[in-house]
Amino acid sequence: MATYYPFPVHGSCRGRSFGKRIESRPLTSPKKLAEEAMPTRAEYFRARAAECEEKAKAAKDPEAKRMLLEAAKHWREMADQSERLRW
Repeated sequence: MATYYPFPVHGSCRGRSFGKRIESRPLTSPKKLAEEAMPTRAEYFRARAAECEEKAKAAKDPEAKRMLLEAAKHWREMADQSERLRW
């Protein structure tokens, strides 16, 4: 009975080609990295606020609209606070 190992063991590569040269690609420029970087917390909070405002525009129920606009207000407050605290 063969013993199972969750990783390749000597001679058990089963046709896989280990050690092959991998084609290299050019390094990403710092400018490109900055563009693709994750948003800051403030940006994330503002995006949520904008989402709430869009949903409020589409809402037909006045109570739902009010709650969505209130949520947007709180998201914006959190964005401002996170910038003030550099969080």
